[in-house]
Amino acid sequence: MTPHRQIPLPLSYRTAYDREEYMVSTANAEAVQWIDAYPNWPQHALLLIGEEGSGKTHLATVFSKNRISARDLSIDKIPFLPEKVAVEDIHDIENEDILFHLYNYVRENNHFVLMTAETLPLWEKPDVKTRMSTLPIVKIDPPDDVFMMSLILKQFKERQVLIESGVISYLLTHLDRSYKAIRILVEKADRISLAQKRALTIPLIKEALTEMEKEKLL
Repeated sequence: MTPHRQIPLPLSYRTAYDREEYMVSTANAEAVQWIDAYPNWPQHALLLIGEEGSGKTHLATVFSKNRISARDLSIDKIPFLPEKVAVEDIHDIENEDILFHLYNYVRENNHFVLMTAETLPLWEKPDVKTRMSTLPIVKIDPPDDVFMMSLILKQFKERQVLIESGVISYLLTHLDRSYKAIRILVEKADRISLAQKRALTIPLIKEALTEMEKEKLL
């Protein structure tokens, strides 16, 4: 079979400062539009929801080079945050009062914060729930066929791996439609290919998928 070298894809690209290009599709177009709309947001904060590997950190970096994990944020650090900051993985935050103070601080000081999470958190404290419910929420959807194909090709290309033409079609019907599944599959297939010095063919992909199933990664 002829190794796949290039497939023209109807995707646009967004340059993310000094990071590699960010592919834009229907799955993430709305999120990109919100980032590009800054500072013309209806609130001083925005909540970006997307599964692991969906590009939240990439967009957070486009928004601000000042990023902090929610687990590393504390109430006493809030007054020292820059005017534009990204707080990542707020689903991991242990003290909801931190978000209460963060919300009030950015609003009162005309600052802006982009918050990210894998899923929409279920707030327990009424004051936090009230404030967070006022924020605009934008979601990165699971990849469609075109975007999934693009991500697979891109990640293999980054590893300098050529794949046979039928592999992509096979993966579109056998791989879970998630960013995490794509990343794990590429890592496993590349490892098998290097260890066994084999080309990236459908039989090799089947082995990688079998490993993922055994490890309950599918």
